Amino acid sequence: MSPEDIPFAVNITDEENWGYMEEDFRRLLDLEPRGCFVAFDQEERMGMLTTTSYNDIGWIGNVVVRSDRRQERLGSKMVRHAIDYLRSKSVDIIGLYSYVDSVGFYERIGFIESFRVSRFAAIAKASENRGSCVATGEILPQISEFDRRFFPGDRSQLLGKMLEDFPELFLYVKEEDVLGYMLGFCSPRACEIGPWVCDPNRPDLAENLLADLLTNLENTESAVAVPIENELAVRIVRKKGFVEDFQVSAMFFESDNPGMNLDAIFGIGALEKG
Repeated sequence: MSPEDIPFAVNITDEENWGYMEEDFRRLLDLEPRGCFVAFDQEERMGMLTTTSYNDIGWIGNVVVRSDRRQERLGSKMVRHAIDYLRSKSVDIIGLYSYVDSVGFYERIGFIESFRVSRFAAIAKASENRGSCVATGEILPQISEFDRRFFPGDRSQLLGKMLEDFPELFLYVKEEDVLGYMLGFCSPRACEIGPWVCDPNRPDLAENLLADLLTNLENTESAVAVPIENELAVRIVRKKGFVEDFQVSAMFFESDNPGMNLDAIFGIGALEKG
């Protein structure tokens, strides 16, 4: 994928009502400039997908084929191409989030279902500040180090990009050390929340982070995707008025062990970025 392909990427994902903007694909290209792909037939664009890699783990997202070309096995060819690309970067774990009705498609390629994620949506409401801080470049290395305790990869590049693009929506809590963080990213259509990671021994801080971020997002349509196994996270978002929208399945290539601590991961980064 090149910048010239971005309008096609927006149009084809609009057919699926995924809500991506051109800025979203520019960000994905910034993160993984050689890892986002478009399928062509001669000069005609047929489909696209994106990848994001975090050293030991890589993620496949936005797998979509034009509706009139879906009987030609283009989707499986694109996914296998993405696997080859991530393997060329010495990625050990390859994951993706699949809509539940597409699980069989990915199983035939070699992916194994690991856990489920529920996406919740609400109109953000403000509350009193719970003591979280707005992140800065100085604290970012400590946040990245904290994140690596629970996520099997180095997301520092992603976190740095999100801090650059949405500085007011990147929050953290710290006592002697960083104990949790949460960020949000917005388009004119809606705001997404995540990653949302907190020390599992301090779940009170997870709720504080969400309350403060919702204050910053007041009156905007917001969404967060929560691993179902993190029952506390599910209770927190329901308490804040979020309603379940749909579920996806976390799947990993030739493995069902993602190496994630789901007790600490209250919200995933994004469906397309892991």
